[in-house]
Amino acid sequence: RGQPWADKLRFANDDKYLAERVVDYDPADPWPFELRRFMAVDVQGAGGRHFYYVIRSCGAAGKSRLIAYGKAWSWEEVKAKHEEYQVPAENVMIDSGKWAPEVYEQIVNSGYRWKAMKGDDKDGYRVANKTWLFTKSHADPAIGTKLAGKVRGIELYVWAKYGVIERMFAFIHGVMGEWTIFPETHEDYNLQVTTWDRRSRIGRNGVEKLEWYQKRSSDHYADCEQMIIVGMAATGLLH
Repeated sequence: RGQPWADKLRFANDDKYLAERVVDYDPADPWPFELRRFMAVDVQGAGGRHFYYVIRSCGAAGKSRLIAYGKAWSWEEVKAKHEEYQVPAENVMIDSGKWAPEVYEQIVNSGYRWKAMKGDDKDGYRVANKTWLFTKSHADPAIGTKLAGKVRGIELYVWAKYGVIERMFAFIHGVMGEWTIFPETHEDYNLQVTTWDRRSRIGRNGVEKLEWYQKRSSDHYADCEQMIIVGMAATGLLH
């Protein structure tokens, strides 16, 4: 529309911007803007099976507030957390990238209510002249067994990682929505959700290109936050 625009994300050289998203609230208190509550889980195997999880209360127009986050050490504990924080089973999302058969089994055990997620190194998916942050596919929960192809398939949500990261950082920088965290968040969470940044690179044709890169090795909470953004997009809370 001919309006001046500045790339706030590009010129952020530290993580102090996260402090601007801190709001003094009690996560246990009711929030009048809540329309859905999501739980996202990132599955890890190094050092024994464990799970990073983030739970957010989400409203319309990109509003959301952090309710809980942490690390679980069993599927039973993951289930206990989603029940403790009263997250509807349909809003529980599990990253199936590295541990697909195991995750698929848990999807089936949930009565096909939990969602299987998988990140894809894309900016988005073009469908009918629109760009979407995710696309739906199907997976066989019995893959690799004698029952392969003989049981009910599950829905697999494949999400465009770079497109979702862009939305996440727009939230964190206050460019869009109303994305908040409570004051007691630990340094581990803060470092992980600010792991991704953008840098400028000059291509062979001499044209400047902005690309995403990972500043730190651990981004598990960031992955969880990204899955929640996909959940918001899939349920109409994020245009």
